[in-house]
Amino acid sequence: MHFYYFILVISILAYLAVFVIARSPFGCALRGIRESESRMKALGYNVWLHKYTAFILAGSFAGISGILWVFYSGYVNPTDLGIDLSVRGLLMLILGGSGTLFGPATGAALIVLLQNIISGLTQRWSLVMGIIYVAAVMLFSEGILSMFKRGRE
Repeated sequence: MHFYYFILVISILAYLAVFVIARSPFGCALRGIRESESRMKALGYNVWLHKYTAFILAGSFAGISGILWVFYSGYVNPTDLGIDLSVRGLLMLILGGSGTLFGPATGAALIVLLQNIISGLTQRWSLVMGIIYVAAVMLFSEGILSMFKRGRE
């Protein structure tokens, strides 16, 4: 239980750090680079440095999650570095919606919940999850949270 609260605190701190970075002038510059790199170059921004810094920040957050995974599991297995886990992370992002802070967390929660429920019902849970992935990508190309945005509008 102590480890759960430790992970919860680290997750909240990481979320707050990403929130502050996204709302800072650096985050605004990154959004501008995403939309039009040539325009940001013309405005005088060092695009390469901004991209490099964003890459370092992303690697730092990934490193923190890797450290926490090692503490949780006790060791690193080569299967932890396989394509299956990478695709699952990408699908969590797609399902939740990229470009938001809350979307990928929602996608991750949904994927883990569905995986736990379906694996308890059938031994062919990976096939069912594959069908769900394909349907999610086709139906919710902007993420599941975009459905709520469209409903509000």
